[in-house]
Amino acid sequence: ALSDRGDFDEALAELRRALRIRLLIFGRVHMDTKEVVNNLGVVLTARGGMTQEEINKYMVTVVHALELENEGDRFCRLRGDYANGMVCYRKALSLEEQALGDLHPTTCDLYLRTADTFG
Repeated sequence: ALSDRGDFDEALAELRRALRIRLLIFGRVHMDTKEVVNNLGVVLTARGGMTQEEINKYMVTVVHALELENEGDRFCRLRGDYANGMVCYRKALSLEEQALGDLHPTTCDLYLRTADTFG
């Protein structure tokens, strides 16, 4: 619905949240996870400004970054292993900066996770 209204950035943010949860619960190869990844591509195509190759690269990058984010959360929250959690967050941050830029709200979320881990 957000994409149909032209709210592409909001639609992408919501899909990213859904994808993060799907990856955490179901993993990368589950049908529901693949559906969310496909929906990311649909929204990016509708938004325009990217080639199909760029869209595919973005989707792979986002999946990998979210997996690293989830792994960082596991290290920090479940194990109290903040050093390894920080490594995961920094890797995810690097991927997100390449895909979205350093001023994107998603990248900002990772900066906040990194700051929380330092805290």
